[in-house]
Amino acid sequence: GYGFNTKCMRLNGDPVDLISEDAIRRFHTPSIYALSAYAKAIFFHHHSVGIRTATVIGETQGITIQQFLQDPNTPDLLDAIDDTLIESSLQTPIQLQINLASVKDLEGTVASLARGRFIVNVVTEKQEECCQLIERIRSLEPN
Repeated sequence: GYGFNTKCMRLNGDPVDLISEDAIRRFHTPSIYALSAYAKAIFFHHHSVGIRTATVIGETQGITIQQFLQDPNTPDLLDAIDDTLIESSLQTPIQLQINLASVKDLEGTVASLARGRFIVNVVTEKQEECCQLIERIRSLEPN
């Protein structure tokens, strides 16, 4: 990993995405505990191939946020939004590299995301389009 500053550290979770949950708990979790005492906040970077590790990393004390980037030739991150991922996001917020501007079922996706704590992107060609989409998304949020 490498630090943003002394208060927040970004950890590269690429190796963690490729090992078992038992190996994560045995080898990686102790390091996270030690780093969190130093850094105070940890941004944990993953790739979509490691989405299955969201629960074990999310339960690790010291992780402030998990980020998952979409990899080519892997299942779509949108398809990973299920009860398990939502539960994990309630322990540690999850940033998914999905663009809500390109989601086919915006209402269903927003409803699923609203059950947890997620950060997603809204990317459009024009700022006005982005603002309109954000207004639409906010109108879908439960009261």
